[in-house]
Amino acid sequence: MKNSSKLFFILLLVVLLVSCGANKKEEVETSSSDDSSKEVETVTEDAEETKVESKDTYNGEVGKITVYISGPENMISKLEQKFEETRGDVIDIYHAGCGPLRQKVWTEAEANNIQADVFWGSNPLIYYMLDEKGLLAPYELKEKDKIIEDYQMNDVNFALTNLRYEIIVYDKQNVAKEDAPKSYSALTEEKWKDKLAYTDLSQSSTAFALSSALWEINDKSMSFFEGIKKNNALIVPKSKSIAEKIQSGEIEVGILPFDAILRLNKKAKKEGFESRLAASWPEEGAIQMERPIAIIKNDARPEENQKIAEEFVDFILSKETQSMMMKFGFNSVRNDVEALKGMPENFKYTKINWKELVPAEKQIREEFKSIMLGE
Repeated sequence: MKNSSKLFFILLLVVLLVSCGANKKEEVETSSSDDSSKEVETVTEDAEETKVESKDTYNGEVGKITVYISGPENMISKLEQKFEETRGDVIDIYHAGCGPLRQKVWTEAEANNIQADVFWGSNPLIYYMLDEKGLLAPYELKEKDKIIEDYQMNDVNFALTNLRYEIIVYDKQNVAKEDAPKSYSALTEEKWKDKLAYTDLSQSSTAFALSSALWEINDKSMSFFEGIKKNNALIVPKSKSIAEKIQSGEIEVGILPFDAILRLNKKAKKEGFESRLAASWPEEGAIQMERPIAIIKNDARPEENQKIAEEFVDFILSKETQSMMMKFGFNSVRNDVEALKGMPENFKYTKINWKELVPAEKQIREEFKSIMLGE
């Protein structure tokens, strides 16, 4: 984990403004994916590692912590209510999309003044950056033995809480199950010409992670993107747009997080109409994305507040809470919680190595822009 932290800082700047989680104005339980609409240029340089001293002041009040969160608002509201049932009013929630939240955390980190006690949401990249700067507090999980071994983060000061999977989505009203794409590579077949959409990676952190994985799957080449370009893939600003265009009949196939499909189908049922969204699990393996949680390091934090922060982290990773979050489509990292319904047994998946994205990041972004956008 001690690679040059500057590389992590540069990559963070690339995706800083990208959003994940729900828009607070929507029915958040049905929100789709993790997007934004701002493009950030990429620069890669070498620099010396930078460490930051822990703060010696505390901006909060004794007995109440601040939690920065991205994710479905309805889920967050239920979590807050449950946590405070026996503790009273002990947490203030700052809820935002992943991009704005990352931007806020980054700005505060640069000033060595992160206002949060706990930071939960986003993808692992910013957590690696914060940990490299010495801004995350070490904490041993209360039930670490209940975390699946592959998801125990032993060499960093953050924990993984949930797993998401990018898969193929298709219009079940126009595409028979047997004819649906069975692999990502199938989307490059001529039969899907003018019938698919893909999210612009310059505007979506989810799309950047997805694109990086597809680049890796295809022997570190852009062959997949060249294929969908020949098929006149419609480029959209966010993953939710893919779902909307399938629902409207404008396109037939795309790629979405499985949890988004679940929530959108649940919304359709609740509102009394039949969803057109159906899932196809790709043969190459669904692309896995993780949601971390961490306690921000602050030596001036009151002991009572530190205790609340630690209890909140353990609460999020408890069996009861993990089971509840599955209702919103988030798969658990615990070994005593069953997998989401609808997920194939022993399905294949691809993990993103966030540390190794840095050297290829600029190349992937530039080649995507050249191939897909003609720039």
